[in-house]
Amino acid sequence: MLNQIRKFALLTFLTFLFFFAPRIYANHIPAPTGYVNDFAGVLTADQKNNLENSLRTFEQKSSNEIAIALVQSLNGDSIENFTLKTFEEWKIGKKGKDNGVLFLASINDRKMRIEVGYGAEPYLTDGEAGTIIRDVIAPKFRQQDYYGGINAGVGTMEKELSGSSTSAQETSNSMAYGFWFIAVPFIYGASFMARSKSIWLGGLIGVATGSIIGILGLVIGKWTVSITLMIILGLLGLLLDWILSRTYKKLSGGGHKTGWWSTGGGFWGSRGSGVGFGGFGGGSSGGGGSSGGW
Repeated sequence: MLNQIRKFALLTFLTFLFFFAPRIYANHIPAPTGYVNDFAGVLTADQKNNLENSLRTFEQKSSNEIAIALVQSLNGDSIENFTLKTFEEWKIGKKGKDNGVLFLASINDRKMRIEVGYGAEPYLTDGEAGTIIRDVIAPKFRQQDYYGGINAGVGTMEKELSGSSTSAQETSNSMAYGFWFIAVPFIYGASFMARSKSIWLGGLIGVATGSIIGILGLVIGKWTVSITLMIILGLLGLLLDWILSRTYKKLSGGGHKTGWWSTGGGFWGSRGSGVGFGGFGGGSSGGGGSSGGW
């Protein structure tokens, strides 16, 4: 009796492996190796590199992440479910922004889908995703021109998504320019005052700055503003010059590098620009996008 139970359990287990294990394994997509993941083997090395470089450049300029996945078969799964699972597993898009897009196509099933993250939906709507599939990608796929279809589709998606980063990028650039406009003269002025032997230089600079700003007070009829600024900024200039000069003397006298004019590394040090792919940024999808076939 015990042997019969064991045989039955073994037969049940083998049956499960035969029918379900292949589907479970086949529906699991490996971790992404880049923006372009050709598991179906339909792209040449040059085609893949061209797409990879284009998507990497777009991500660097806009922070939006577009991923491509080409599989041989869905193995009975729906294109919507399979694409959503892939999107969530790869976490395409930046965390908190959810500005990722996934284009997935199953070659044998002749089905494709554009999955759009929460943050990208206002710029790449469901209707626009459907139009890209029907009018841009599908005609090329029917001719087995997979690279042509993907390249054209990606170009259209990049144009639609460009509006999601324009205003933010302009604001960021304006803030950066304003910061450097103030910071650079201050850094070089502080360096010069630190090396000078007289502490009166800072006071003179402070008085001059106060006078220039104070002219605005005279223009609007507030002459007291000019005098007040001359006194306050003059005293601050003296104090700053005294502190910087003492600090510089201590550092230079002890044989330490002062760092005021240092080049290479430090504040202006170079940053590495590695091209390796370290995964996507942690985004998520709300199920937006569109599906189609060819």
